[in-house]
Amino acid sequence: MNLLAFDTSTDTLFIAIQRGDQLWQHQAAGGANSSATLIPAIQAGLQALDLKLVDLKAIVFGRGPGSFTGLRTSCAIAQGLALGAELPLLPIDTLLAVAEEARHQHGCTDVMAVLDARMSEVYHAGYRWADGLWQATHALGVCAPEALTVPAPFVVVGNAQAAYPDRLAFDEHAPMALNLDPRQRAMLQEMGITLWMPTAASPAAPVPQREAVAVVAAQEVVAPAHPAVVPAPVGGASAPTAPSPAPMAPALPAVAAVTVTSRATPAAPVTAAANEALPSTEWQIAPAVQAYPAATGGSPQDAWLVIWEAPNPSAPLEGDTGKLLHHMLRALWLHHSPHVWIAGVQRPGHEALPVAGVPAQPVAWQSLSQGLAAHVQHTQPARILVLGMHAARAVLGSEEALGRLRAQVHQVQHIPTVVSYDPAYLLRSPHAKPAAWADLCRAHALRPPSS
Repeated sequence: MNLLAFDTSTDTLFIAIQRGDQLWQHQAAGGANSSATLIPAIQAGLQALDLKLVDLKAIVFGRGPGSFTGLRTSCAIAQGLALGAELPLLPIDTLLAVAEEARHQHGCTDVMAVLDARMSEVYHAGYRWADGLWQATHALGVCAPEALTVPAPFVVVGNAQAAYPDRLAFDEHAPMALNLDPRQRAMLQEMGITLWMPTAASPAAPVPQREAVAVVAAQEVVAPAHPAVVPAPVGGASAPTAPSPAPMAPALPAVAAVTVTSRATPAAPVTAAANEALPSTEWQIAPAVQAYPAATGGSPQDAWLVIWEAPNPSAPLEGDTGKLLHHMLRALWLHHSPHVWIAGVQRPGHEALPVAGVPAQPVAWQSLSQGLAAHVQHTQPARILVLGMHAARAVLGSEEALGRLRAQVHQVQHIPTVVSYDPAYLLRSPHAKPAAWADLCRAHALRPPSS
């Protein structure tokens, strides 16, 4: 079976990919770093096993309990990948995975899994193995180490004993031999996959893990958003939670080693007078420019058209917001393709403000309705990515909130279109970056409906 599994609920990021009897695994620093490194690492693993995303049978992810921020990253990216490729999602409880590891390695059948929850508290849950299944005997909870009681004949497993050796008041005859760290173990045990041996994780500073009992938060994040795909199925259906045959979208691109950076160059001239005044009630769009004109990879059939309120439409990758957009595209290795186009838009009555240090250039503004049709005809994109609520409302002719716009795959000029956050907002609100990555993954998996 081909499976992808990852866990970002702790200070350490773990990824495992199985192809038949082959197993690829990756371990790196987690926390805030995981939102930027998870997708590139998954691409590297798929390439190492000569797999594509569509070759997978399911995506397995750790849903906690654990770091609330880490779980948001895990759930957002798992949902984004599964939604785009129409793969089933298999969430795994961290405490149950610890219990399964104890059974697999030591034959334990009555297990109390206890993990450090930081802030002088522990997560705990009890399980019993019977008739080939795990049954919950003690509900998930969080408490001070001294308040936890463990009845016989339960075996205590997890990392809490190492974290609070003087505060766990267990019966001296209760078994306490297992000291398992879920950050280094057992993500795939629930799936019957051969265990990989952990390596020592480097010490990491404590991270807050008590914003909530994280499994509840994870379930809220994983809840399907019910996106609507109009009119053709292009991979926007909500991700299923159990394996079922489904059409699959194209895989993520293979990892490449060459980085090409260059000033964006304009597309073919659009017929319009530079800076010509338009009615104040009308949105305007600038000529689409090539993001990476010196790149030599990619395919014209896999082109992108990115639309956003760029501070300098002639140089959309300049400045802080432009650099962030570059990093977002680079994370999907799009900097190797010359078929990535960016078109700036401007609100009624506004003027684009040039980036400091970048010479202002005349902009041949057009009305949004006319210019967008010309851009689509010229660039022939496989998908359109619209960044920012106001730009998305203008392009889609909608007044819905950004959350609702992000939850759907739209159609613009018969091209599948995804909405995400404006880079300027992401600079102010880094917590939204995991959701933005999920939007990018969804867009990457889309193709226009066949004629």
